[in-house]
Amino acid sequence: MTGLRLAAVKYFSHGKHAADLPQETVVKFNKSFIAVQMLYFVDVVATKAAFLFLYYRIFGVNVWFRRTLYFLAFLLVAFIIACPIVAVAGCHPVFYYWDNNQPGSCINEVEFYRGNGIANVILDFVIFCLPVPMTLRLNTTVRQKLIISGIFILGFFVCAVSIIRIVAFNGFNPKDTTWSTVETAMWSSIEQAVAIICMCLLTLRPLFRRFYGSTTSKPKQENDFHTETRCKTTGNNITLSQFTNSGEPDGTAGFARLSNIYDIDDDEQ
Repeated sequence: MTGLRLAAVKYFSHGKHAADLPQETVVKFNKSFIAVQMLYFVDVVATKAAFLFLYYRIFGVNVWFRRTLYFLAFLLVAFIIACPIVAVAGCHPVFYYWDNNQPGSCINEVEFYRGNGIANVILDFVIFCLPVPMTLRLNTTVRQKLIISGIFILGFFVCAVSIIRIVAFNGFNPKDTTWSTVETAMWSSIEQAVAIICMCLLTLRPLFRRFYGSTTSKPKQENDFHTETRCKTTGNNITLSQFTNSGEPDGTAGFARLSNIYDIDDDEQ
């Protein structure tokens, strides 16, 4: 998506006023803008789906949590179906979208972008809040609970960027797309970049420990790469368990990958 935006800057004069450009260049830019929108919708849904898969892997043993994930997955499917259809079919005829010198009409594009932006923010908020109650119930120290919850809460920065993106659409002008979409393009790219970074935060702790070392870390077991991350519920608490490929507990008290990330020691559990 970012590559297409950079190509639009270089080849289709993105950042210049449409009135100063040949009509052919404006038409090419508007076509590329549709392609960027389609990729944006796919990127948004793919990133959110990655979070849902992660949550399912860790907390999927909880029935209500699993059902909530299914419902959110349904909303993501509806989002990826509805938004591209409206984006493409919002103009009649379709070619009026990229060549508005021809007879035709379009829906209120600003309201459409604002609407799917608000839906995007709501989904982000729910997804980032969802695991916090589960992490607070983990059978570990308060410090570890705060660290784990804090990593998920950092995702609210994505919500903040998404809100800025929605506000930026106030300056959108369908008659001057090459100029009026610069700010929204910038914030859209930042939004997805930040979302991907937040998704990867859970894997960064082992990387830092590999380069800088850790006095509290334990040596890896030989079967670390053959384990599956999972939590199990006991009453009102969630305990960390380690499962082998066969699906049976291997008798250890730790939770392999989470313990590698958060230094959850057996003594703390």
